Amino acid sequence: MAGPDLDDRFVSYLQSYAVGAEQAQTAVTICAALGLVPNEQSRRMLRACSQQAIRSGRLVCAGQRGYYVPATAAEVLASTSRLRSEASELWKRAKRVDLLAAERFELVEVSEPMGERPALFAMLEAAE
Repeated sequence: MAGPDLDDRFVSYLQSYAVGAEQAQTAVTICAALGLVPNEQSRRMLRACSQQAIRSGRLVCAGQRGYYVPATAAEVLASTSRLRSEASELWKRAKRVDLLAAERFELVEVSEPMGERPALFAMLEAAE
């Protein structure tokens, strides 16, 4: 999997070639630049690198065009809006699977996930 060396090379590459959403680089392009075979495993490694970059305090975004270091606050907002939308859709899908499972297996109660649900999801459910 991804490691510190690959994480650093990933971020360095973005800082050199992908500053701003217009310069976003696709996974295939980044794989080639980093010497990785562009396959699903490498794409997962790049996603892990992106997540690790953020955990370690480096600002990296992803969008339809690929990965990039944002050049403006508007680019960050677009990226975080996309993430929130994806999270919302995943939450709705999980809720639907729970309901289908409850019907199929005649469950009286659908289990809630461990820990607190983010307030955003609670608001989304209330709006349905």
